[in-house]
Amino acid sequence: MIILLPFDKYATSINQSGVLFVLYYQLKTTATKNREAIKMTEPKSKTSKQRKHKRAANWKAAMPGLTPCPQCHELKLNHRVCKACGYYDGKVIKEVKKEA
Repeated sequence: MIILLPFDKYATSINQSGVLFVLYYQLKTTATKNREAIKMTEPKSKTSKQRKHKRAANWKAAMPGLTPCPQCHELKLNHRVCKACGYYDGKVIKEVKKEA
């Protein structure tokens, strides 16, 4: 018979001859509102550098979506005003000074 008390570091055990043993145990616990002990999960083994770096290597910068402007046919970012002519959705949004 083992008696586990939440928030205690000791477990008491009685063997067949009736001798009381005090066993030391350590659980990583966290308290909930009703003051019960909950065992937290832990990683099974260490994550190696190689595995960590392999996972991090898949974070790549994506190419921005460029489309030709319907007015001046220069490449522009989608859903933004064209920097070359100042048009968006067929309307002049900003005046652009043309260099001579």
